[in-house]
Amino acid sequence: MNVTQMVDWDIDDVIFEDMFNQSLPYIDADPPNMAWEEFDVVTTSSNAVKLTATRDWFREAPIIYKIDIDGYVVMYGSGRRERMGEGMFCICVDMMRSDAAGSNAWSYSLEFTQAVDAFYKSISNNIPETSTWVIDGSGVHTAFAESVNTNDNGVIQNLSVTNPETIEDHEGYTLRKLIIIRNT
Repeated sequence: MNVTQMVDWDIDDVIFEDMFNQSLPYIDADPPNMAWEEFDVVTTSSNAVKLTATRDWFREAPIIYKIDIDGYVVMYGSGRRERMGEGMFCICVDMMRSDAAGSNAWSYSLEFTQAVDAFYKSISNNIPETSTWVIDGSGVHTAFAESVNTNDNGVIQNLSVTNPETIEDHEGYTLRKLIIIRNT
């Protein structure tokens, strides 16, 4: 598994659209995993409009990267350095797809955790924490909360997930900032 920082024009639009299509049901869950209003669209917008808005986000994201498994790209990620504090990496938007065998198990593996942790540290002066904002009660929120427990493979992905900040009524949702220390 390789994590590589990249520039916008390196994103393969066919792969990106496949990731978007595989991620969309998860994004649009109830509660959603992403507030479309932040992309100047709404939940009821067409999938084509959502795809364009998401792709435009990656064109403007401060940091973009890809994850591949044996050359097969499974994720495009985006983020930025925190503006306050020590400058930890803040995960913003990720688009994922199944691996070449059709499995998403890679995203729950210790190998994934270790690979992204090393990448985040490499671009944030070796700061052990990363952050992300999640919609309260969303699947992403739940996944991070449960990641401090042993998964089906007997692996703990994250040693600590704490919530130091909350924003009430952000685009109609409550946002929670999570600070993550990975099991590496």
